[in-house]
Amino acid sequence: MSAGFVLKPTKAFLDVPFGKHTPIFVAVTAAVFGMSWLNSFAFKTPHTFSPEFLAEQAKIGNVMERTNAPAVFLNPIMNKIPGNILGPDDVPN
Repeated sequence: MSAGFVLKPTKAFLDVPFGKHTPIFVAVTAAVFGMSWLNSFAFKTPHTFSPEFLAEQAKIGNVMERTNAPAVFLNPIMNKIPGNILGPDDVPN
């Protein structure tokens, strides 16, 4: 070996007692589950998953977003279009 060092054996993980690994594993697992539970309060589900929407979709069939609007409506941020206007049908005049 020209580098002048020898790699340590990989069994070093098993040399540490499980009483040292287990609390860390349990704490990290609890933190992940806790954060995912708190995430449900921060982010609401989209209206497309509401029971009313799903009932209407069952009556109508597959529902698809409108994508045939003029190009000005496809980039609403740059064109300063309010969020309640989705296409030309929503503009009063």
